[in-house]
Amino acid sequence: MSLARALTRLPCDGETERLLRDVLSVFGHHPSEWLSERDIQTKTGRSGSDVHAVLPVLSAAYVLDFDGESGRYRYGGDIALGIEID
Repeated sequence: MSLARALTRLPCDGETERLLRDVLSVFGHHPSEWLSERDIQTKTGRSGSDVHAVLPVLSAAYVLDFDGESGRYRYGGDIALGIEID
């Protein structure tokens, strides 16, 4: 799975693209760190509904890991995925 697969499940518009860029930038600066939706909201300045719209999709496409028990996400730092994100 990949970022390309996640993109097929999200709206194809400029606002979604900017949102993804913001979210992935945060995870890129915090590799392997578990972050909650609230953490991502705070770090991006995006609304909860915006963040909630993309995080589960990124998790389902294996771009992000998700821990259901804590409700947190992380980016594992996969090299191939990192190239795709760039």
